[in-house]
Amino acid sequence: MKRISLLIVALMAGLTLLQACSKQQVEPDVKSARKVLKNEDIRAITLPGFFVRYVMLFDKELRQFTSSLKDVSSVTFALSNSSHAEYAFNRVNNKLKHNSFEDLLEVIDSDAKIAIKQRKDDNTIEEIVLLVNDDESFICMAIKGRINEDELRSLVAKFANKSKINVNPV
Repeated sequence: MKRISLLIVALMAGLTLLQACSKQQVEPDVKSARKVLKNEDIRAITLPGFFVRYVMLFDKELRQFTSSLKDVSSVTFALSNSSHAEYAFNRVNNKLKHNSFEDLLEVIDSDAKIAIKQRKDDNTIEEIVLLVNDDESFICMAIKGRINEDELRSLVAKFANKSKINVNPV
């Protein structure tokens, strides 16, 4: 009986050790821009969606957009001012590509790089991420929630009309 108990304890210890080793080798499945930023050691601040909508009420022009953002659960902002800004931009951009984010827009200029990405589920956008890299800074803004594509298009069209920008819907 003593041998069987010892064998069971040894098997349990071996399985626990094997499980711990296998977890370290596999990178976790990251599903949000906030987690990507955290894994890259980039400091970010996340604000709840209701707070962002509340602050928008104080600006006359932004007030009209608050109803379109009713299902936004959080907004994450990150800023990195350093000589490694381009490296941070490329790392976060690549990590998002590997984590189910699709490209909506990518602009590469002589002075800056801009990428807008989305993570979708059917006709609902779960997260939109804006990445900007200029000479010495990296900026990330992630909007998380349930965003309807049609509402987003109408929001962009409204903004374009007010700003007198030509936008061709996709």
